[in-house]
Amino acid sequence: SLRLLEQAFADRSISSVRVAGGGGTGGAPATPTFKDREHSYRVDFTAMKQINATTGAARSIRRRAELPPKCFAVPDSWSLQPPGQHCALVRVDEGTAEFDTVFARMTASLPSARIVKLERIQNVMLFDYYSMRRDRMVKLAGGGEPKEVCVWHGTGNPLRSGDGIHPRVIYEDRQDGFMMQHSSEGMWGRGIYFARDARYSDSYAFALENGTKCLLLARLLAGDEVHVMPNDRSLRFCPDKPDGTGRYDTVTGDTCRSKVYIVYENGRAMPEYLITYTG
Repeated sequence: SLRLLEQAFADRSISSVRVAGGGGTGGAPATPTFKDREHSYRVDFTAMKQINATTGAARSIRRRAELPPKCFAVPDSWSLQPPGQHCALVRVDEGTAEFDTVFARMTASLPSARIVKLERIQNVMLFDYYSMRRDRMVKLAGGGEPKEVCVWHGTGNPLRSGDGIHPRVIYEDRQDGFMMQHSSEGMWGRGIYFARDARYSDSYAFALENGTKCLLLARLLAGDEVHVMPNDRSLRFCPDKPDGTGRYDTVTGDTCRSKVYIVYENGRAMPEYLITYTG
């Protein structure tokens, strides 16, 4: 059995375990064995060899631990959702602290906005991916937590430009969410653009036929930023750091009185709220 093989491996022996049917009698010590679909093998952990019981042919073996996929605990603020449901939109009621926080963040730069509906995005797959990217950035930084910011994103106005996508393409996705594949050329090259101010993203809001608009409020792993001014349309990835330790994580710039953030890879941002509004 697997347990007995693990024990023999730990002891680095060929005869330190009792293997039923392994050649011993009455439960006597015996060489560990296993079978695949066609052959039986003896296992010698002192020489790290597996020997074909019929032909005597031997080959090296190695132990490779297979760990289950890592799952990250979702935020305490999330509501329960049915098992197997990877994405849920949860209505946030007006008058709650959560609603007031998002409303204040929006109207700080867009005072004319009136929220018609606020929905919390609970996408387990995207949260896992985002958390995995955070862990990777922590390791690359030698243990330091990466800078994280709340930013706005508009998915385009199909009624005006014809090239917008519905926000659900992002928040219902099972793999990446915000994707470079949906990106187009901008002032800092082809990347995924976010803004500090809702006022700026309002011009890129997805327009609905009933006259309302939609924006996404996202969480972004900004990490190490580099401020590039004037803008550079030739960018395809972040510039190298001057100390030779790799590239910056995020390019930032200023346009239309707002700070903007540009990333050139998937998985660095997670949509948190879908805001349907007027104004």
